[in-house]
Amino acid sequence: MDLGFGSLVEKFEEHFGRWPTRVMLAVIGLAAMTVCVRLIILDAIVPIVQFILGAGGQSALELIVSVLAVAAGAAFSAFVAGGIFRWFVTRKVDVIIAKAQEQVARSYAIMEEASSAVAEVRASHEELQELFSQSSERGTEGEDGGGVRS
Repeated sequence: MDLGFGSLVEKFEEHFGRWPTRVMLAVIGLAAMTVCVRLIILDAIVPIVQFILGAGGQSALELIVSVLAVAAGAAFSAFVAGGIFRWFVTRKVDVIIAKAQEQVARSYAIMEEASSAVAEVRASHEELQELFSQSSERGTEGEDGGGVRS
């Protein structure tokens, strides 16, 4: 969804450069994330915690915090592991793609050489056919006209 900020960012980048634009976008992103986290904490978590403290006491809160901590740790670990896995896989895939591109380039070079060799063979074949037809024409002329001697 385009909100019209693309042209503003492009103009900012033209005027100030690439790195200042990236810093500006990072600061804006962090500010937006901070506002969202603050809203989640104040409008969702705090009321739930106050309800639990009023109804179930401190032990229920400790249980919920422990569950949330384990879930956050698992999510963070999965995120980091996924990033590391993607980084290693991307490197290996890039190496495989580079090797495949080399082999394709070599294959094209071999096909070009084979194509030029086939063209040379065809040209030689046509020359030989022409020479053969000329020699057979000369051979038949000598047999027909050479029978009378004086």
